[in-house]
Amino acid sequence: MITVPQWRRSGWRLLSMMTPCQQRVIDREKMLLLNVRQLLDPLLEPSTSDLSTISSSIRHLDELFCITVIGEFNSGKSTFVNALLGQRVCDEGVTPTTSAVATIRYDRNASPTHTSASSLDSTALVCVTAPWLKDAVIVDTPGTNAIVTGHQQITEEIIPRSDLVFFITSIDRPFSESERLFMSKIHEWKRKIVVVINKIDMLDHISRKSDLDKVVQFVRANTQQLLQLTPPIFTVSGKAELFARLNGKNDANSGFSELQKFINQTLSDVEKMQLKLENPLAVVERLLDKYVGALEKKIAHVKMEKDVIDKAYLELERLVAQTRTGFGLHCSRIDNVLLRLLDRIDDFLMETLRLSNIQALLQPASLARLFESDVACEFGAEIDRLATEASEWLSDQNYGNARRIASFLEESHAITARSPTGTILDSASIGMNLARERSVLNAELRSETAIALQKYNRSQVSLELSQSVKLALTTSFFIQLSGLGLGAALASAASLDISGLMGAGSLAVGGLLVLPYKKRELTRAMRSQVISVQRQLHTILQQHLDLELKRGIDLIHAGVDPYGAMVAAELTKLQQAIGEMARLRVEMANIKTDVSQCLSITSGDTAVPDPPPLLTSSNKCF
Repeated sequence: MITVPQWRRSGWRLLSMMTPCQQRVIDREKMLLLNVRQLLDPLLEPSTSDLSTISSSIRHLDELFCITVIGEFNSGKSTFVNALLGQRVCDEGVTPTTSAVATIRYDRNASPTHTSASSLDSTALVCVTAPWLKDAVIVDTPGTNAIVTGHQQITEEIIPRSDLVFFITSIDRPFSESERLFMSKIHEWKRKIVVVINKIDMLDHISRKSDLDKVVQFVRANTQQLLQLTPPIFTVSGKAELFARLNGKNDANSGFSELQKFINQTLSDVEKMQLKLENPLAVVERLLDKYVGALEKKIAHVKMEKDVIDKAYLELERLVAQTRTGFGLHCSRIDNVLLRLLDRIDDFLMETLRLSNIQALLQPASLARLFESDVACEFGAEIDRLATEASEWLSDQNYGNARRIASFLEESHAITARSPTGTILDSASIGMNLARERSVLNAELRSETAIALQKYNRSQVSLELSQSVKLALTTSFFIQLSGLGLGAALASAASLDISGLMGAGSLAVGGLLVLPYKKRELTRAMRSQVISVQRQLHTILQQHLDLELKRGIDLIHAGVDPYGAMVAAELTKLQQAIGEMARLRVEMANIKTDVSQCLSITSGDTAVPDPPPLLTSSNKCF
């Protein structure tokens, strides 16, 4: 919460009459204005003029009551001001004569000189001896028209510092379209407006009242219909009133008598205090109304950005799942190779472990070569090739995922509008990072695959197969020998040595029992060995998949996460600003209530004297 500094309060005579309640209201209004500035800047990038308005509104709480006279050129505005003061203070003419803002204030030692200025950016100071200006100032503005940028400059820089606005229009073109637009801009600041229809001396004396009634009705109807305003409307002749005042007379037909009564009532201390205290709240209300739309638009945009980021993360999850499915197909190709290997083993054992192949079965080297050529040939190289292809595909898929996420983000205007490069994810850079380690990862995968395949060394398996078959057959033969006795054994041996038939017959008899059993045993052993290799290959490939996907995901998150965090933080800040804006509106409403209470106490307890007459012969200018 901003604390209110000890503001300098010299210059406003009403301060000497302020109650403690009113002083507290002023301090709260300053604090409110400071908090509004803190809310707007820099979050909502307020205009320089709005920031200046806040600062000037704070200062204005310590300044004199400000009456601003505004009108398009050739409306008789300068003549009206001179008539109001009873002296020629402002230059008059049919062409624009007021080129700068003139501040007219009371000075008991006033002399017929004033400080000049040449633009709205500076101010001319004019001092007069009119006592009714002791507690107020009049600000005379340059005449403007629809094609002059002064409309906007006046409404943005001068109106916020005004407590009461006299809007001067001419009887010959009352409430023109450009004036309507001008007044609507003034009304945005919720200032009290008094419409003065000048130059009534241009009307025919006979039909003047009828014509005036029509003009007043026209202006009143249009302000009500177009602006929902019901301002006080006065018809005057500044020219006639000024002529009379300069000659020490009063012109009853100039219309200034009714205007003077209104000013006397409006410029009572209570009324001035009310306008003075309510106007800063109008500034706050207008600024909050103006920027709440910008704030809501910002929130909507940031929510859109967050939604895009969230959808990008969901899209990444979908792509990762798709990649896992695709990689599974590559693993299935390796499984198919191993399944074909099992089928070959089954076929080989079925075809080879027969009694008719007993001679070959007893020759391990020959059986091993046959197994290697018919069964295990090239399967290891094929698995290595498929594993390499799977790794290459995974790397390409990873890069493709990054490109698809980058394209998804680039298609969002909410993202590209903020990023100076049009994107927040550099897929090319991600591709380079992935490619940089691609060969290393592929080599690691091939090495791990080779290690796994060593468990199924085809030469070793072939040799073990042939030796196992021979051992089974020869063991069976010797079992038979042991059952015959020594003589029979010798006879069998002699017979085997002579023709080999006896040995073959004995082996055949044993093989009828041994070979089917051995075939089943070998089938189970080899199938178990192949399945073990398959499981290890699955583990290796899964680890490679997880590692490669993590690399790709991490690179994508490294590009998107900082942006997502920034968007989330900004959304939080904007949502907090909405809450602060609501709090400021509540504080503004509370201050409005306190203003009414303070003024009711003042009007009830204090007798407020009438101000001195506006125009008398004793308060001649200078």
